[in-house]
Amino acid sequence: MTSIKKRKPGNTNVLTQESSSSSNFVQAPIPQLPTLSGFRWRTEVTISTSNEPKVMRPGVLAEFTLSDGRKQKLFLDLRQFHNLRHSVNTLLKEMNDIEHDDMVKINVKTLPSLSKVY
Repeated sequence: MTSIKKRKPGNTNVLTQESSSSSNFVQAPIPQLPTLSGFRWRTEVTISTSNEPKVMRPGVLAEFTLSDGRKQKLFLDLRQFHNLRHSVNTLLKEMNDIEHDDMVKINVKTLPSLSKVY
């Protein structure tokens, strides 16, 4: 049995729906983001541009292939690459510190999303 009640919290009117059984609720699937299925990289040197005849600027070109088939390209100059490398290194160190902390112990087998990684 479903009934609609009108109630007044504060100054606004709100319509609510109450149900006698939980079978009326449909559980929506959890949306998932695509995962990384491939990664390629190479170094590139920009020799010239339309504005400057001689640039000689090195950089890193990375290509990410996602599980849904999309490909994303990212070009980083050396400063950006070293900032990214440093940030990833810091993050990995912090994860390692947390993993080895006696106060925080994660049982990987109880977390199905992490058990694929380990």
